[in-house]
Amino acid sequence: MAKVKILLLFMILEMASTWLGSYCLAEDIPFGINNPYDYSAPKEKAFLIKPYMNDLGIKRVNENVFRKKVEPRPGVYDWREPDFFVRDILKDLDIGFNIDPKTNWQVKGSIKVGKKEYIPGGDTDSESFRLYRTFLKELVKRYKDKVHKWEIFNEPSTEYKNIPEDYVKLLRISYLTIKEVDPQAIVGLGGDMPSILSKKFLSNVLPLLSSQHPDFGKENAKNNNYFDSFDLHYFSFYG
Repeated sequence: MAKVKILLLFMILEMASTWLGSYCLAEDIPFGINNPYDYSAPKEKAFLIKPYMNDLGIKRVNENVFRKKVEPRPGVYDWREPDFFVRDILKDLDIGFNIDPKTNWQVKGSIKVGKKEYIPGGDTDSESFRLYRTFLKELVKRYKDKVHKWEIFNEPSTEYKNIPEDYVKLLRISYLTIKEVDPQAIVGLGGDMPSILSKKFLSNVLPLLSSQHPDFGKENAKNNNYFDSFDLHYFSFYG
């Protein structure tokens, strides 16, 4: 009797092994990966990483679009890097792009945030925002058939910690411009960390986007408060 039980156990294990071998559990995993490729790394690195992403069953990916690389001079575009992502290494994945709007050049309205870095600013019709709108339209038109999620700035609380109203301006312009080109696109409020800096930033930004705002409430409500999603960047050292 004991021998029969052992034999049955091995048969069950063999059947389970055969079933699991033909079914990839990772196919049902709803998670993706964020920014797997460093923008400064050679393309060879991408081809080394991609097989591991395939083995894990990765179906979604968030990548960065650095405007300072795509638009090295006002109105002059170099699409090689995002083209590589969308049309080559990530072509079989569901792609979301994080838009980094910083440039290495300055025009009227630009706000300096680093030694040689500037973000769009000034009045909404300033040269700075006019060029940003044009860049954004060209970006979304080029990739809208493949990219359906756009996040406006990664962790913006650093650059906008003292000027939250300027981030709101950037987000509003981004939302309306992206929806004009692709009404079904998802526009994300810049993802942030659970930190004191981020908490302060969001406590200043979210009321300006609220449907209850005394001045902007109706327009905010009409445009879904200018964002469809939000990313929380949780790291173990915040626990």
